[in-house]
Amino acid sequence: MSSRKHDGAATSGDARPACGRGLFYTRDSSGRHDTTPAEYVRWAADEARRHGVRFAGTPERMTELVGGRKSAWAGDLFLDWGVAGNARTRPALDALFAEVARDQSVSHVFIPRPDRLARPDDAQQGVDLENKLRRAGVTVVFRNGVRKPLRRGERADLGESITSTIAYHEAGRFRHELADKALQAHLNLARQGFSTGGRSKYGFARWLVGTDGTPERPLKDGEYVRGRGYHVVWLPRTDGTYEVRRRIKEMLRTMPASVVARTLTGERVPAPDAGRRRKDKGRPHAVSGVWHATTVASIGRDPIDAGVKTYGRRSMGDQLRFDRDGPRPLADADFMTPATADDGGGADRVKVVTNPDHLLVRGPSHGPASITPDEQAQLTKTLDERAGRQRGKPRSRTPEMNPLGTRVFDMGCCWPMYRAPSGKAFKYVCGLYNQSHGARCEHNTVNGPAAARFAVAAVAQRALLRPGVLDRVRAKLGELAAADAAARSGRREVESIRERADALAAELDVVGRNLARAKSDAQYALVEREFGDVERRLAGARDELGAAERRIGDAPADPRARVDAAMARLADLSALAADADDLAAAGRLLTAVNANLFFRFKQERWGKRAVRRVAGGIMTVGAQPFPITIYAGPVDPASVKENAEVDDPAEYAGASGVPAVSGKNETSPRLGGDSLRNVSRGDRIRTCDLQTPSLAF
Repeated sequence: MSSRKHDGAATSGDARPACGRGLFYTRDSSGRHDTTPAEYVRWAADEARRHGVRFAGTPERMTELVGGRKSAWAGDLFLDWGVAGNARTRPALDALFAEVARDQSVSHVFIPRPDRLARPDDAQQGVDLENKLRRAGVTVVFRNGVRKPLRRGERADLGESITSTIAYHEAGRFRHELADKALQAHLNLARQGFSTGGRSKYGFARWLVGTDGTPERPLKDGEYVRGRGYHVVWLPRTDGTYEVRRRIKEMLRTMPASVVARTLTGERVPAPDAGRRRKDKGRPHAVSGVWHATTVASIGRDPIDAGVKTYGRRSMGDQLRFDRDGPRPLADADFMTPATADDGGGADRVKVVTNPDHLLVRGPSHGPASITPDEQAQLTKTLDERAGRQRGKPRSRTPEMNPLGTRVFDMGCCWPMYRAPSGKAFKYVCGLYNQSHGARCEHNTVNGPAAARFAVAAVAQRALLRPGVLDRVRAKLGELAAADAAARSGRREVESIRERADALAAELDVVGRNLARAKSDAQYALVEREFGDVERRLAGARDELGAAERRIGDAPADPRARVDAAMARLADLSALAADADDLAAAGRLLTAVNANLFFRFKQERWGKRAVRRVAGGIMTVGAQPFPITIYAGPVDPASVKENAEVDDPAEYAGASGVPAVSGKNETSPRLGGDSLRNVSRGDRIRTCDLQTPSLAF
C-alpha cells in the first residue's frame, strides 16, 4: 500500500485498549480455495478468546463472503478475493485500514500468515504495510507469531524486522517460482496440442481425453478434472457453431470481414458468447449478438481449422514472460513508461505484449481439419492484404474523449484533422502535414476541448435549441405531421398505382403470347424489345406500389405522437448541450446534429517564431453541403509520398485519380476518427435531416 493511501491509519495508538475489538483479514489471489478462509476464521476466533479480544466473525459468515466471488467485508471480516499479493491497492485491505482509523477500540488484527497480507515485489513493502498497523496501536497476530504495537518514535526490534523481511521475501519469491512452473507446464501442454486452460474457441468444445488419447466426454464450462495422464483437447461442437465457423472461412475467401459480419448479424446468427456477462475496463455488461469484423477476421486467421493449435500469442505477467524456448525475464519492452508518481501500480507498470507468428508454439489440434495448411496460409495472406496498414493499430480506449472525430477539417488541403495528445489535453492536427512528416501542408492545429466547446455553443445558439424557439418548432412540426399523415392515409394513390401495375401485367401477358407466335427473326426481335420494355415498367410500378403501401403502413394513427417523439429528441439534445465541458455529451450532441468544422489558418508572429493560428472557418449542421471537397484517398505515408508532386494542396483531394468526397454531408470509409496511428475504425458520421444554415466564424 502507498503511504498516502493509509496515512489515516497511522495515528497514535495511545487511546486504544490493550484488549478491545479484533478484526480479521485474508487474501486469495487464485480465487479457488473456497473452504480455507472459513478455517482461518476458526483460528482467529480461538486466538481472540485466548487474547481476551471481542471478535464477531464466524466461519459461516466468511463462507457467505467467499460465495460472492469478490472482495468484500462485513462486521469484523475483511476478504480480498482474486487479488494478487503484490497489488498495493485492494478493496478489503483499504477498508480494513479505514476501519482501524475510525474505531479506536480495535486492538488486534488477525492475519493467518504474512503471505496472506502481501506477496510484495520488494520485501520492505510488506514490512512497511505491517508496521503501519503496529504504529496505529494495533497488535498484528499471525499463526507463527505476534507483532506488538509500536509507540510513536519507537524503533522496531531488529530480530522482528529481520524475521518479517525474510517472511515477505519468501512470500514474494513464491510468485516468481509459481510463474516459472506454470509457464513450463503450459509450454509442455502446448507442444502436444493440449489445452492450457481457459474457454474453448468458437465452434469448439473442451473434451477430456484419456491416457491413450481417446476422447471420453465433453466438459462443461468451468468444469476442471485432474487425473494422471488425462488432458483436455478442443473438438468441434455439434450445435451448429462449427459449421458457422467453416462457413466464415469460405465467405472470407471472397468477402471482406465487415461484410461477413453484417451478413451473419442480419441472419440473426448468434455471435460468440452472446448473452454471457463479461467486463470491459472493469465494467460488467452482457455480450450482444452482433458480429464484428475483428471477430470474423480472428476466426479466419486461426490455424486450428487446418489441424494446428497455437500458443503464446500474447505475453503477460509481472514475474516471467512466455518464450518458445522457455520462461524469460521481463525486458524493457514489457514495461510501460516508468511511473513518475506513486499511483498504486508500482515503480513501473507492465503491459501485454503481442508476439509475432514465428515465436508461437505449435502443436496438433487433435481434431479434424476443415481446410488444408496451404488454404489457411492463402486465407491469412488475403486477410493481411485487406487489412493493409490498419492491422495492429489499436482502437481508441476513450472514444468519448474525441468529440470531433471525423468532423474537423483543414480548408487549406481539404484533409481531415486527427486527434493528438497535447499535455493533459488534446489537439487536432492536419492529417496531410502529419502523414507527410511535415513535407506537405502546414503545421495547422486546433485546441480540441476549445473547438468542442465552440461547436456545442454554436449548436445551442444557432440551431433549434435556443430558448423560445421550441414552441414555434412544435407548432410547425404539428402542421407538417398532420399534412404528412393526411397524405399517407389516403388510398387513392395506392389504388392508382395498383391499377397501372395490373394493366402492365396484362399487357406483358399479351406480348409474351405474341413473342411465342413470332414467325421470323425480325418479328421475334421486335416483340422481344417490346416485352423487355413492358417488363421493366411493370417492375418499376410494383416497386412504387410497395413503397406506397409501406408509407401507409408506417404512418402513425396519431400525428401528435410523431411530434412528441421529435420534441423529446430535441429535449435530449438540449440536455447534452447544457455542459460544454462534458466531452462525452458533446460528442453525442455533435453526432446527433451532424456538426462539422472547417478551419482556415494563417501565419502569425509569436515572439521570434512564426506560428500557424486559426483565422476563421465554417461550421455545417445537418444535411448542409460541405464548403470544400474533402480528401477521401489513402492516408498512409507511402501513398502521400507518391502524390507529393501535386503543387497546390487544395488540389490534393483529387490527386492520383482518387475520388474525393463530394459536397454532401458524409464521410469517407477510409478515414478513422481518432488519429492516424490510433484509429477508431467504427467511428463514422451519421447523417441527419436537420436543415440549418452554415455558420461562418
